[in-house]
Amino acid sequence: MDDFFLPAELRTEARLNTLGGNVHYERFLSEVIPNLRSGEAFYHSVFDCEEMQMSAPRTVAASKLRIVEGAYSNHPELGVYMDIRVFCDITPELQQQRIKTRDGDYAEVYTSRWIPMEEQYLSAFGIKGKADITIFAEQ
Repeated sequence: MDDFFLPAELRTEARLNTLGGNVHYERFLSEVIPNLRSGEAFYHSVFDCEEMQMSAPRTVAASKLRIVEGAYSNHPELGVYMDIRVFCDITPELQQQRIKTRDGDYAEVYTSRWIPMEEQYLSAFGIKGKADITIFAEQ
């Protein structure tokens, strides 16, 4: 779902105050959902979070199995398109450790801004409770 981060021109105060509003779910609905069950290769555009702009399209290889990864992949705006929902859980401590390793200097912004938005979204829409399988991450 990182490929579907909301571009700057759509980031209004109202949109960002909407649960999960930081995701461009309209583009996901038009570029991905219609292609998931086809088994055929397809492509979708990609939002590059480092450059904060659209970048080269990503090709999704032909396959009978499709995995859509990301907390916002369960956003109600996307409808029910999955056969199986898997929720990956983690302790806050391990989450912080992984964020610092992955994001370095940007970790504080991620922790103070994006994690609270994600936690609010997960709670409000009962995302974990809708999962068929829950996996708990350990060290």
